[in-house]
Amino acid sequence: MNQKLVIAVCTAQRPKMLQACLDSLDKLIQPDGTELAIVVVENDPVPHFAGQAAEDMKTRLSLPVFFSTMRSARAYPLPATRRWRRRLSTARTGSR
Repeated sequence: MNQKLVIAVCTAQRPKMLQACLDSLDKLIQPDGTELAIVVVENDPVPHFAGQAAEDMKTRLSLPVFFSTMRSARAYPLPATRRWRRRLSTARTGSR
């Protein structure tokens, strides 16, 4: 049975730092029997990693990465949490 580990990265208005962070996370040594995934939440009125920029980053990284934006200061409601769980449960290391 594989252990699924999700790394959450929250950011706002720091695209270069986020890119460096994701590059560093992508170099992590993955323990046997684990699946890693990254979730990036940008709390920014104009997200830097949306659309083509997000797709380019997903192509560059070997780990599955999911991008989202925080549209308010409130936490995600339960239905959104369920969507993330479904997305992450289907993520496999190395898949896009």
